[in-house]
Amino acid sequence: MTDPTTIFVHILFFIALYFEVFLLISFFERFKKYEAKLKQITDHPNVAVIVPGYNEEKAFVKTIKSLLALDYPKDKLQIIAVDDGSTDNTWEMLQEFVGHPQVHLHTKENGGKHSALNYGIEQTDTELVGCLDADSHVDPQALNEVVRTFQSDPGLMAVTPVIKIHNPQTFFQYIQKAEYDLSVFIRRTFSFVDAIFITPGPFSIFKREVFETVGPYKSAHNTEDLEMALRMQCRRMRIGNAHTAFVYTHGPRTFRALIKQRVRWVYGFLKNMQDYRFMLFKPKYGNVGMLMLPISAFSIFTALFFTLLLFKGLIDLVWRKYVEISAIGVTMPGAPTFDWFFINTQSIMILTVILIVASALLVVIGKYISKEKNLFTRDLVLYMLFYGFLAPVWLTKAVFDAVRSKKSSWTAEIDAGGR
Repeated sequence: MTDPTTIFVHILFFIALYFEVFLLISFFERFKKYEAKLKQITDHPNVAVIVPGYNEEKAFVKTIKSLLALDYPKDKLQIIAVDDGSTDNTWEMLQEFVGHPQVHLHTKENGGKHSALNYGIEQTDTELVGCLDADSHVDPQALNEVVRTFQSDPGLMAVTPVIKIHNPQTFFQYIQKAEYDLSVFIRRTFSFVDAIFITPGPFSIFKREVFETVGPYKSAHNTEDLEMALRMQCRRMRIGNAHTAFVYTHGPRTFRALIKQRVRWVYGFLKNMQDYRFMLFKPKYGNVGMLMLPISAFSIFTALFFTLLLFKGLIDLVWRKYVEISAIGVTMPGAPTFDWFFINTQSIMILTVILIVASALLVVIGKYISKEKNLFTRDLVLYMLFYGFLAPVWLTKAVFDAVRSKKSSWTAEIDAGGR
């Protein structure tokens, strides 16, 4: 009789493969058609970009300068810099822009990123309103590409960019680089099926009527960008992706900072999923409710399940070795042998190899979409080798914190060197 665990593992593999095949088919079916429909800009609408920051004295000025360098009519672009009660020299550094016709400086008591964004929105009356994290910077053509996406599909209510890790230097930043390349593919494909459920802080741009209709940002467990997108999806407001609008961010340099960031992300997803659980498996919410949210939650708990299986296997191996040594003592291992004519044809092994190859392919496609010259680089290798061992750490902590409803902190994360 087949072991129930083995049956369950096969089911999980089938669901994971089904989802990856769905993404690949959706992408290859629609990508070329989408690019052919992109139009040139017919006019330049007024745009306001809000830059909230807390203790960002090292990055804030560079972020604003990147916005000023945008290839966009100067009289059509406002930059709203909001210092959210920083305790370092952020406000003093911003005085460099006093009197600049495009830059409007504001400071307020610390209230969290969502409050800084809402404060900035209140200062604007433009047709388009966007945000940019204070540790990110934009490509000069990014705003033109976002506007081009809006004008090519007038039904869009928000557009997200392509986010890239800038100049990775540490081991963990290289792994993040490949992870972000994977997200390039995923966000582009989710856009094809109207299923984007995150409008990330780095340069998501909204039509003003979004905030007039659904209201301002909420704290939303320190993941206001996820909750805003879910609120939009509840009203079936379409969110697109401009895969030619490049934004660069500095990923956490250390494992400690990376864990803090990812715990906040996963914790926020789980708590927002609880708040928006009424969307699950409801056809009225389209692919977001029927597929993307369930699959995203499934992926978290599947990763934890396989991690538990791995630890169980290691414990069983150590126990068998202990029993063996207790019975016959320590013996010298023989020379290793290799049979060139033997291939492990167990279904689990074959499915594992297929999943690994498919995952690598998704990363490579993400690199291709974002116009990277070298598709096979060391970040891809490091990601494939080590990400599966790192992710369960923050997934486990996030699930544990979610069960206990232990809140994460935006300011504490920034102080730790992450975002």
